[in-house]
Amino acid sequence: MVGLLSADPALFDAAEQALRPASGPVDFRSEVFRWDTTRYYEREMGAHLLRQFMSFERLISPAALAHLKQHTNRLEQSFTRPPTTEGARRLNIDP
Repeated sequence: MVGLLSADPALFDAAEQALRPASGPVDFRSEVFRWDTTRYYEREMGAHLLRQFMSFERLISPAALAHLKQHTNRLEQSFTRPPTTEGARRLNIDP
C-alpha cells in the first residue's frame, strides 16, 4: 500500500504505472481528496495538495519495506522539477 501526495493528480496515475512492475496491478484505489491536515509539505511541494491511497495485488514481506522505500524515493526524484519558490518536489510516495 502507498500513500501519494501531490498538487497534480495526474502524477498519481504516473506513479501507479511506475510502481506496477514491482507491485503488480492495483487492487484498491481511494478517491482523491484535499490534504489540508497539515502544512508540513507546503513549502517543499506547494499549496493545495491532494492525497490518494493505493494498494497492490502483490504483497511484500515487511523485510522488503526499506528496499521499497528506496525505490519510491528514486521515483519521487524522477518527478522533480527545477527548484522554484514552491520547491522541486512534486510527488510524495509513502509505502
